[in-house]
Amino acid sequence: MKKLIMLVLVSILALTLGGCKKETKVTFLSGQDIFTQGGTYFVVFYRDDCPDCESVKPLVITYLELLRDEPKEYEGKSTIYAVNLSDPANEGIYRTYSEARKGWGPGQGDSGTFWVDGVEDFDMLYIGETAALISIGTTLEGATKATFQAAGYDAIYARLTEHLGLEQQEQQQYQ
Repeated sequence: MKKLIMLVLVSILALTLGGCKKETKVTFLSGQDIFTQGGTYFVVFYRDDCPDCESVKPLVITYLELLRDEPKEYEGKSTIYAVNLSDPANEGIYRTYSEARKGWGPGQGDSGTFWVDGVEDFDMLYIGETAALISIGTTLEGATKATFQAAGYDAIYARLTEHLGLEQQEQQQYQ
Protein backbone atom coordinates (compact mmCIF):
# COMPACT_ATOMS: atom_id res chain seq x y z
CA MET A 1 0.00 0.00 0.00
CA LYS A 2 2.86 2.41 0.84
CA LYS A 3 4.44 1.68 -2.54
CA LEU A 4 1.16 2.42 -4.32
CA ILE A 5 0.73 5.74 -2.46
CA MET A 6 4.36 6.65 -3.21
CA LEU A 7 3.89 5.74 -6.88
CA VAL A 8 0.76 7.93 -7.10
CA LEU A 9 2.55 10.87 -5.42
CA VAL A 10 5.57 10.56 -7.72
CA SER A 11 3.25 10.39 -10.74
CA ILE A 12 1.35 13.49 -9.64
CA LEU A 13 4.61 15.35 -8.99
CA ALA A 14 5.98 14.34 -12.40
CA LEU A 15 2.81 15.49 -14.16
CA THR A 16 2.77 18.76 -12.25
CA LEU A 17 6.41 19.56 -12.96
CA GLY A 18 6.20 18.32 -16.52
CA GLY A 19 3.31 20.67 -17.19
CA CYS A 20 5.15 23.73 -15.92
CA LYS A 21 6.16 26.20 -18.56
CA LYS A 22 9.87 26.83 -18.79
CA GLU A 23 10.82 30.20 -17.40
CA THR A 24 12.25 32.48 -20.05
CA LYS A 25 15.53 34.00 -19.03
CA VAL A 26 17.07 37.06 -20.54
CA THR A 27 20.82 36.86 -21.10
CA PHE A 28 22.55 39.85 -19.53
CA LEU A 29 25.75 41.20 -21.05
CA SER A 30 28.46 43.44 -19.76
CA GLY A 31 29.35 46.39 -21.95
CA GLN A 32 32.49 44.61 -23.13
CA ASP A 33 30.38 41.68 -24.43
CA ILE A 34 27.98 43.77 -26.54
CA PHE A 35 29.91 43.18 -29.78
CA THR A 36 31.03 39.58 -29.16
CA GLN A 37 27.86 37.47 -29.47
CA GLY A 38 28.10 36.61 -33.17
CA GLY A 39 25.38 36.90 -35.80
CA THR A 40 22.74 39.60 -35.80
CA TYR A 41 20.95 40.40 -32.55
CA PHE A 42 19.28 43.10 -30.51
CA VAL A 43 20.56 44.65 -27.29
CA VAL A 44 18.15 46.39 -24.94
CA PHE A 45 19.60 48.92 -22.49
CA TYR A 46 17.90 49.61 -19.18
CA ARG A 47 18.51 51.11 -15.73
CA ASP A 48 17.29 49.92 -12.34
CA ASP A 49 15.44 53.16 -11.53
CA CYS A 50 13.64 53.53 -14.85
CA PRO A 51 9.83 53.12 -15.05
CA ASP A 52 9.92 52.86 -18.87
CA CYS A 53 12.48 50.06 -18.52
CA GLU A 54 10.16 48.14 -16.19
CA SER A 55 7.51 48.28 -18.92
CA VAL A 56 9.94 46.93 -21.51
CA LYS A 57 11.01 43.88 -19.45
CA PRO A 58 7.79 41.84 -20.03
CA LEU A 59 7.90 42.83 -23.70
CA VAL A 60 11.41 41.40 -24.06
CA ILE A 61 10.40 38.22 -22.24
CA THR A 62 7.33 37.78 -24.47
CA TYR A 63 9.48 38.29 -27.57
CA LEU A 64 11.96 35.66 -26.37
CA GLU A 65 9.11 33.26 -25.51
CA LEU A 66 7.76 33.59 -29.05
CA LEU A 67 11.19 32.74 -30.47
CA ARG A 68 11.44 29.75 -28.11
CA ASP A 69 7.87 28.44 -28.39
CA GLU A 70 7.43 28.90 -32.14
CA PRO A 71 10.92 28.26 -33.58
CA LYS A 72 9.74 27.38 -37.09
CA GLU A 73 7.59 30.48 -37.44
CA TYR A 74 10.32 32.81 -36.18
CA GLU A 75 13.37 31.00 -37.54
CA GLY A 76 16.21 33.39 -38.26
CA LYS A 77 14.79 36.19 -36.12
CA SER A 78 17.23 38.05 -33.90
CA THR A 79 17.49 37.26 -30.22
CA ILE A 80 17.72 39.97 -27.56
CA TYR A 81 20.36 40.51 -24.90
CA ALA A 82 20.14 43.06 -22.08
CA VAL A 83 22.66 45.50 -20.62
CA ASN A 84 22.06 47.13 -17.24
CA LEU A 85 23.42 50.67 -17.36
CA SER A 86 23.11 50.94 -13.58
CA ASP A 87 25.95 48.44 -13.26
CA PRO A 88 29.19 50.37 -12.62
CA ALA A 89 30.95 48.34 -15.34
CA ASN A 90 28.43 49.60 -17.93
CA GLU A 91 27.42 53.05 -16.70
CA GLY A 92 30.06 54.81 -18.82
CA ILE A 93 28.04 54.35 -22.02
CA TYR A 94 24.93 55.91 -20.46
CA ARG A 95 25.70 59.41 -21.66
CA THR A 96 24.25 62.01 -23.97
CA TYR A 97 25.75 62.55 -27.40
CA SER A 98 25.97 66.14 -28.61
CA GLU A 99 26.91 66.90 -32.21
CA ALA A 100 27.95 70.41 -31.18
CA ARG A 101 30.37 69.01 -28.60
CA LYS A 102 31.73 66.03 -30.54
CA GLY A 103 31.25 67.12 -34.15
CA TRP A 104 30.91 63.54 -35.46
CA GLY A 105 27.65 64.24 -37.25
CA PRO A 106 24.00 64.03 -36.26
CA GLY A 107 23.15 61.63 -33.48
CA GLN A 108 20.36 59.07 -33.52
CA GLY A 109 17.04 59.01 -31.71
CA ASP A 110 14.32 61.65 -31.70
CA SER A 111 16.53 64.16 -29.88
CA GLY A 112 19.87 63.09 -31.40
CA THR A 113 21.29 62.05 -28.02
CA PHE A 114 22.45 58.59 -29.16
CA TRP A 115 25.67 57.77 -30.97
CA VAL A 116 25.20 54.20 -32.17
CA ASP A 117 25.16 53.84 -35.96
CA GLY A 118 28.41 52.38 -37.23
CA VAL A 119 29.99 52.03 -33.77
CA GLU A 120 32.25 48.97 -33.46
CA ASP A 121 33.34 49.17 -29.81
CA PHE A 122 31.22 49.48 -26.66
CA ASP A 123 33.17 52.40 -25.22
CA MET A 124 32.23 54.51 -28.26
CA LEU A 125 28.48 54.01 -27.69
CA TYR A 126 26.43 56.92 -26.37
CA ILE A 127 23.12 55.65 -25.00
CA GLY A 128 21.27 58.90 -24.31
CA GLU A 129 18.19 57.49 -22.57
CA THR A 130 16.61 54.24 -21.43
CA ALA A 131 14.94 52.01 -22.36
CA ALA A 132 16.76 51.76 -25.68
CA LEU A 133 17.17 49.11 -28.37
CA ILE A 134 20.05 48.70 -30.79
CA SER A 135 21.01 45.94 -33.17
CA ILE A 136 24.42 44.44 -33.74
CA GLY A 137 25.39 42.77 -36.99
CA THR A 138 28.25 41.98 -39.30
CA THR A 139 28.81 44.01 -42.45
CA LEU A 140 29.79 42.53 -45.82
CA GLU A 141 33.36 43.56 -45.00
CA GLY A 142 33.25 41.46 -41.82
CA ALA A 143 33.09 44.31 -39.29
CA THR A 144 30.67 44.05 -36.36
CA LYS A 145 28.69 47.30 -36.09
CA ALA A 146 25.80 48.74 -34.14
CA THR A 147 22.64 50.36 -35.48
CA PHE A 148 20.15 52.43 -33.50
CA GLN A 149 16.66 50.87 -33.48
CA ALA A 150 14.38 52.53 -30.93
CA ALA A 151 14.06 54.37 -27.61
CA GLY A 152 11.12 54.19 -25.23
CA TYR A 153 8.51 51.49 -24.75
CA ASP A 154 6.23 52.38 -27.69
CA ALA A 155 9.06 52.57 -30.20
CA ILE A 156 10.69 49.36 -28.93
CA TYR A 157 7.35 47.58 -29.04
CA ALA A 158 6.74 48.75 -32.62
CA ARG A 159 10.23 47.74 -33.74
CA LEU A 160 10.09 44.23 -32.24
CA THR A 161 6.62 43.46 -33.57
CA GLU A 162 7.71 44.73 -36.98
CA HIS A 163 10.77 42.48 -36.82
CA LEU A 164 8.56 39.47 -36.07
CA GLY A 165 6.22 40.41 -38.89
CA LEU A 166 3.19 40.56 -36.61
CA GLU A 167 0.06 42.15 -37.99
CA GLN A 168 -1.65 44.97 -36.08
CA GLN A 169 -4.31 42.60 -34.72
CA GLU A 170 -1.67 40.15 -33.44
CA GLN A 171 0.36 43.00 -31.94
CA GLN A 172 -2.48 43.96 -29.61
CA GLN A 173 -2.54 40.41 -28.24
CA TYR A 174 0.98 40.86 -26.84
CA GLN A 175 0.49 44.29 -25.26
